[in-house]
Amino acid sequence: IEAMFDFFPVYKRSKVFEMMQYMQTKMQKAMKGGMPDPEDIRKVMKESETALAAILSPEELMDYNLRFSMTANIMRMQLASFEPNEQEFLDVFKLRKIYDDEYGMGGMGTASLKGAEKEKQKAAEKELDEQVKKLLGDTRYEEYKRAQDFNFQSIYRITERENLGKDAAIKVYEMKKVAEGQATALRTDKSLSDDARKAALAGIRTETEKGIKGVLGQKGFDSYEGQAWWLNNISPAPKSPPP
Repeated sequence: IEAMFDFFPVYKRSKVFEMMQYMQTKMQKAMKGGMPDPEDIRKVMKESETALAAILSPEELMDYNLRFSMTANIMRMQLASFEPNEQEFLDVFKLRKIYDDEYGMGGMGTASLKGAEKEKQKAAEKELDEQVKKLLGDTRYEEYKRAQDFNFQSIYRITERENLGKDAAIKVYEMKKVAEGQATALRTDKSLSDDARKAALAGIRTETEKGIKGVLGQKGFDSYEGQAWWLNNISPAPKSPPP
């Protein structure tokens, strides 16, 4: 506990810890039947922020949130491949924290919104995105968005595990985008017969798999194949020959 809160004055540490325990209990109650209730969780988070603000200075509250808030923890998980520097993390965090405080983590409190409130939330989400893009610039913004893509995250985890580096993950991710673009073009090409289209789609899958294996190796590809559902969306996996 001392190590966790060593950035606070000693006389505040026990108060913060007690508040965290209290809020954790309330958060568990919000997990009704094992499923989180987004609105209840958002209320608990707001209550927690208000209670901590009564104990801590604005600077101390910022330090606390950078270490323990759900916004910061989610950012650390989502943006591993983005590798933000300290200033980038801090600046993006401040923007995302404002949105999360209003609409819940990642907008999880928005499911019940309707009409004008839903439109307000969509506008806030769009504004957040535009602010982040302005802050980071076009190139870093694209890297930021890619890092949050679940498809890229699954590739990145495999390249990290196989010690292949981020560049390998980017190559596979780009192969995915190219293959899906080619598949879309084929599906909208009315000059092709059904058989010709199926054959061309199967060819895209075959060539894409070959390229991915060239980057990940057979072991890496075997790990990734079960997560690469998008390959089946391009063309069903070829049937194994009978024994």
